Amino acid sequence: MEQGLGFAHFLTQADALGRGVLVLLLALSVASWYLMVTKGLGNVLAGRRADDFLRRFWEADSLHEVNITLDRHPLDNAFAELAQQVLKAADDSERHGLQKLAAAGGVGEFLTRVLRNGIDQEAARVEHGWRTG
Repeated sequence: MEQGLGFAHFLTQADALGRGVLVLLLALSVASWYLMVTKGLGNVLAGRRADDFLRRFWEADSLHEVNITLDRHPLDNAFAELAQQVLKAADDSERHGLQKLAAAGGVGEFLTRVLRNGIDQEAARVEHGWRTG
């Protein structure tokens, strides 16, 4: 008497618990593949948007032109958000001078702190999965 050890044999011999575990494992596998594919595509698209913004940024003739570009296009990548934060901080420091405590130490140090803060916030978003871009 030959006994089969294939998948069909498992299905015929499995009880409800075994079939339930099989269905659960298949569902989790499909969900995992879905997440991997969608996150991968999201990362590719985010990279393209970032590359496009960086190209426009470095081709701009002035910071004013960059500011206009940021107003026209959505902030769809981390570089655009950082650029907007720094331009806003630079404009704010021009308007109000260095009287704010945050601007103590000079404009260069103030803008560096704004950039570092923005980078830290973006790293936290990516680390915790709050946004994919």
